[in-house]
Amino acid sequence: MHSDKLRKQTGRFLRRILIRTAVAARLPIILGIVCLCQFLAAPAVVAQSDFENRRVNSVELSIDGSTGTSPETEQFRAIAADAVGNSYSAVKIRESIDALHHTGRIVSVIVKAKEDGAEGVIVQYLVKFQTEADKVSVEIGNQEGTTVKEQDLLFKLSLLNSGASINDQTLQDNANLILEYLRDLGYYNAEVKFKTQPSVGANRVNVTFVVNPNVQAKIQEFKINIDGYHAAKILPEIQLKPGEGYTRALLDKDVEKVKSLLRKDDFLAPELEEP
Repeated sequence: MHSDKLRKQTGRFLRRILIRTAVAARLPIILGIVCLCQFLAAPAVVAQSDFENRRVNSVELSIDGSTGTSPETEQFRAIAADAVGNSYSAVKIRESIDALHHTGRIVSVIVKAKEDGAEGVIVQYLVKFQTEADKVSVEIGNQEGTTVKEQDLLFKLSLLNSGASINDQTLQDNANLILEYLRDLGYYNAEVKFKTQPSVGANRVNVTFVVNPNVQAKIQEFKINIDGYHAAKILPEIQLKPGEGYTRALLDKDVEKVKSLLRKDDFLAPELEEP
C-alpha cells in the first residue's frame, strides 16, 4: 500500500518537472526570434540616419502620371532643391515638402534618398498634382421654354479660369449652381451631368457639363388676395399670364409692380406673402 502511494506521488512530481522544463525550453526560442527581428530592422534605421549632414549631390523630381521632363517639372524641382540646400537633413526635407505643398498644386509628395559615393546623397521626389481644368464647356440638350444660353451657364460656374483645381466635389458643386439657375428659370426637372477628358499636360483635363433643361413650368393661374382692396384691377399689369413660362425674375418684377400699385392707392408699406 505504502509503495503504491509512493510511486503515484513520485510520478506526479516527475510530470511537473517535465512540463516546467518544456516551457522553459521554448521561452529562449521565442525571445531569440524577437531579438532577431529587432536586429534585422535596425540596419534600415541606421542607414537612413547615415544620410544626415551628407552632401546633396543631386535633387531629382518626377511627376506621377507623366513621362519625361518638362519646364513644369524643372520648376518644382528647383523649389525642392532650394529648400533642401547643399546638406541633407530631415528638417530640410520636411521644409521642402511644405514648400511644394504651398504652391497649391500638390496632392502628395514621396521623398527617397540614396547613397551617392562615400559622402554624397541623391534626393528623389515623386509628386502628384491636383487635377486642373484646362477648358470648360457646356452642352445644352433638350429644352422646351425660355431659351437657355451656354454663355449664361458658364457665367454661373467657378471654373472659368484655366488651371483651376478640381475634384468630383467641386464639379458637383458647379453642377448644382447650374441646376439652381435653371430652377430660377422654371426648369424644375432639369438634369446636369459632367464629364472629363485628358488634356495636354500632367493632370490637366477638359470639363464638359451636359445640361438638359427639359420642360419649363408654366403659369396655370395667378391669384392676388388683398383684404379691403379690389385686386382685379392689378391683374392686367402682371406679366406672368396663364400659359406663360415661369421665371423667378418675372415673379420678382410682378411682386414689385403690385407693391408699387398699392403704394399709389395709399397702402404706404405693403407686405406681400410670396408664393
